Amino acid sequence: MSRKTTADRWAVISWHKEGLTVADISRKTGFDRRFISRWIKKFENIADSADVEEGSRTGRPRKRTPSVEKAVEKKMRGKRRRSSRVIARQLKRQRIADISFMTVQRAAHHSGLRPFRCPKTSRLTEKHKQSRLQFAKANSKKDWSLVVFSDEHKFQQYKGGNPTHDQVWAKSKSEVPG
Repeated sequence: MSRKTTADRWAVISWHKEGLTVADISRKTGFDRRFISRWIKKFENIADSADVEEGSRTGRPRKRTPSVEKAVEKKMRGKRRRSSRVIARQLKRQRIADISFMTVQRAAHHSGLRPFRCPKTSRLTEKHKQSRLQFAKANSKKDWSLVVFSDEHKFQQYKGGNPTHDQVWAKSKSEVPG
């Protein structure tokens, strides 16, 4: 059942004061008859007839307050390899909130963040590429048959690791670093 606004409740009560029946109000507004009769009964029982606000709700209080959502967004946005479990532990350790990793994910989604996979890029920066080009130009005339290479080392041009875990939480794909 969706919650109605204060204006909807006032409309029901004002039509009731005008003498309309529950069925007439239901036809006029399209609201459920139970909603209409409940609010008429509540209005008649309230001593202060100016108050048609919803009372406090029962149940466990929410842990996902606006300040917690802001902290989650700040910690998750644009960070690589920062899982929701790590964020939940950090929030607990910093005494901001004691929430689960699923609550962290819900807060991130509510803030408009989504997980994006990082694109595969070369580890070589522009500076590396420029220095390699300078070395190649400087040593192009050298007789490389006189040089002995004795050390073997495996260099990876692309980043290793599990690409499933290499995600960035952002609002759009354009915010994901390359």
